[in-house]
Amino acid sequence: MRKLLSVLSLLVFPVSLSWAVGSGGYTNQVVGTKALGMGNTFVATADDPSAIYFNPAGLTQLNQPNISFGLAFHKTDTDYTPVGGSETSMKDFTPIVPNFYATLPFRDKWAFGFGINSPFGLETKWGGSSNDPLRYVATDSKLQLINFNPTVAYKINNQVSVGGGVVYGLVNADLRSKVNVTAINGSASSDGDRKLEGDGSAWGYDFGVLYAPAEKHKLGLTYRSQLSATLDGSLEMTGLSGLAASAFVFNGTSYKTDATTVIKFPQTVLLGYSYKPNKWTFEIDGEWVDYSTVDDTTIDYKDKSAGPQSVLSIGNPTDRDWHNTWNLGLGANYEFNETWQARGGYFYYPAAIPERTWDPGNPESSRNGFTLGGSFNRPSFTIDLAYNLILFNDRTISNSVGATSASTVNGKYETTAHILSANVTYKFGR
Repeated sequence: MRKLLSVLSLLVFPVSLSWAVGSGGYTNQVVGTKALGMGNTFVATADDPSAIYFNPAGLTQLNQPNISFGLAFHKTDTDYTPVGGSETSMKDFTPIVPNFYATLPFRDKWAFGFGINSPFGLETKWGGSSNDPLRYVATDSKLQLINFNPTVAYKINNQVSVGGGVVYGLVNADLRSKVNVTAINGSASSDGDRKLEGDGSAWGYDFGVLYAPAEKHKLGLTYRSQLSATLDGSLEMTGLSGLAASAFVFNGTSYKTDATTVIKFPQTVLLGYSYKPNKWTFEIDGEWVDYSTVDDTTIDYKDKSAGPQSVLSIGNPTDRDWHNTWNLGLGANYEFNETWQARGGYFYYPAAIPERTWDPGNPESSRNGFTLGGSFNRPSFTIDLAYNLILFNDRTISNSVGATSASTVNGKYETTAHILSANVTYKFGR
């Protein structure tokens, strides 16, 4: 099954890139365009196919089969100014995050769905040139989770619906940096290259409740379990020389060994309240993200010989000590008529990574997000568009993260992100 789903993910995710712009850590909650247009405040609205993610109980509100496909284009600008140095910038690139949903109502009270999305992930690209101060810590960092989420929902009565599903996640990681061969040799040497990659999978689950206590009012609750994936892969280093390439250390100009680690994606709880007095819908949401489970990263290298272990054991395990976060969001939607809708939203996501363990592979900070969007509805299809501006608070770092490679990540980081998202939903049965 894993092989089949890997092939499916390549079909749905032809550009397998993502970048962490969510609640600190590596959350990337760009999984539905209508929801994004409302600042991702959607757990109590949940009235389009992305309810599979935001609140599976909302599927009972969809009275016809749907298929929805979306793409979210990211453009980020991150500048780094080292202490006493000149500014450098992250490479210019445009990650794309897709999503796919299919829903099917059944006998008025039941609904089924299947979703593919990427709610967690990151990708960063620093220069890696000989004068880049961050090159020994991170040049290219990529972590991706693709979720497959079969879902079922049941309408208990006109006030209460429940829903839930199984989550199967495919995880891929590719982390690259330069090797400070000079620090190993004790004399001036050209940099080497380091690549740590692996893949794995994890199982989890989710469930949600949608409750309408009175006309015009709705409450939503969604729980998503932790995913814990064991990644099997390898560490490869090239460009070694001198002592680093001697029989006492890596015994050659290149080195490769199998490696295993565990990646944890946090459990989350989403709470929301929506009010629909007329053509307007207003929603306020809160999301708890259990990032405290990310306490360290331990890499188990298969090669236990003394020479490599003398170097590979430095900084392993890596302390993380991430913090839980509470994200807050406000959103509104206005229905001009049956054809046109407009919406907007705001969210605040606090930082999850403490300064002492922060590194440039994931240059996160607390952030404010502003969103705009709209829909064009026809009997057989809907087109949703959304724009998201994310203003990251500047973050000044002073820690010892780069010390094990005789470098530093200290300085000021400034980031701005732009996201343009679109979903096309085809509605059957009309």
